[in-house]
Amino acid sequence: MTAASLDSSKVNCFTLIMDPIWPESAGQRARELCAEAGFEHLVLYPDDIADLLHMRESPEKLWEEFSATYEDCAHFFGTFLINLAGRQICENRGGSHLLVGYNREDIMAELLFCLVNGRRPLPFPKRRTGEVDCLMPVWDVPKHLLDACYPHYSEINYSERVDTTTPQRSAIYYFAHSLDALVPEMSMSLMSGTAKLMDELGGWQELSSLPGTPLLTTGVGTDHEREAVVSLLSRYFPRWQVTESQTP
Repeated sequence: MTAASLDSSKVNCFTLIMDPIWPESAGQRARELCAEAGFEHLVLYPDDIADLLHMRESPEKLWEEFSATYEDCAHFFGTFLINLAGRQICENRGGSHLLVGYNREDIMAELLFCLVNGRRPLPFPKRRTGEVDCLMPVWDVPKHLLDACYPHYSEINYSERVDTTTPQRSAIYYFAHSLDALVPEMSMSLMSGTAKLMDELGGWQELSSLPGTPLLTTGVGTDHEREAVVSLLSRYFPRWQVTESQTP
């Protein structure tokens, strides 16, 4: 995808910079890729993120408290903040679509996670997320092919990742990566078959909003667990209208 195939004035790329999750060097690589494609690129540093999301304190302070409360949560926290920032940028600029780089193994792992937790799969490659449609243009592309497009950048990305993992997440991803190693294209068969079945049954899992916040949930977890997360986050986002019943 390049600016030649889209109206570049309608494509806004963004990168968050916040050590240790997203180092400055990651922003520079993103600048180079966006310049090559001809897209506008917005770089948001901690103060910019705080202003964008109307935070009471810095996202660095939030990460410090969140990571001290929930172990090995860098992947989840990063996805949360990127999604929140992307949706806010869409709102500020009148955008209706948020494109994310979820690849084949990401979607396969998410599908498996939903199933093993007794939940229906979430829609792909288009998913309503708050007020925007979240699009996944590389949902069917294996991670190793994406890495091969810019191998030097990919190698650096991996070397700079926060050294953290979650056993359950790692196990699901290991399974997702193993499917095609066992039987070529098995993951595509499973995802395509599941999508066909969900479309026919109207059975996709819907994301539920948590009143007064931009947070969305599939319903996994207990009420107490959700309330604890909302209570922690709401201290940093004063514009959220959180009621006492939503906090422990």
